[in-house]
Amino acid sequence: MRVAGWQLAVAPQVKVIHFYEPARSRKQYYYMERNRLIVWYEVFSWRTVCLLLPIYLIAEPILLLMSVAQGWLGEKLHSYGYFFRAGSWLHIMVARRRIKRLRCVSDKHLMALAAARISYQTGPTAFITRWFWNPLSSLAWAVFKPLIRW
Repeated sequence: MRVAGWQLAVAPQVKVIHFYEPARSRKQYYYMERNRLIVWYEVFSWRTVCLLLPIYLIAEPILLLMSVAQGWLGEKLHSYGYFFRAGSWLHIMVARRRIKRLRCVSDKHLMALAAARISYQTGPTAFITRWFWNPLSSLAWAVFKPLIRW
């Protein structure tokens, strides 16, 4: 929606109750990881993807370790398998073209809305997130974000 230039609004008087149970389905980790990468490839320009590649190459091993600690390594590895199928890339390229036609905001505008920190991490990896990942990603974001001028 933001890619097409839509504005998002908050209705503070609205209350939403969300019952999130991460242990309910292991398959959700597969979709979460797969879809995270699909968004990278479908939404952002290739220049942005290439510029952020060093951050990705640092983040992925950390995410692999977190998936081991939380018991969803199989789903993480399975999500990589999606990108080794030719049909997946055809789908991504078709979606890129569709998004490009709708797009009226820049990567710079989208990245201005992005955050480097994970605020509400719980479980066995909360320590890693708070003391390792958040400082590292904040530093990387401070370096790379100003470079995205398109």
